Amino acid sequence: MYERELEPGEFVCTWLSGFSPRPSNFDFTVENRATGMGVEESADRPRAQPSRAGI
Repeated sequence: MYERELEPGEFVCTWLSGFSPRPSNFDFTVENRATGMGVEESADRPRAQPSRAGI
């Protein structure tokens, strides 16, 4: 959740990680409930670059 709306040209980037090496920790969804838009990722190993950006 952002404290304010992002201005044009601004972005946010964050690192995502699980709690253990189990594959279930590499299955997640990030969703904007107001718009219904989202992304789901699923893998059997950690991401090489576990980040997600908000633009």
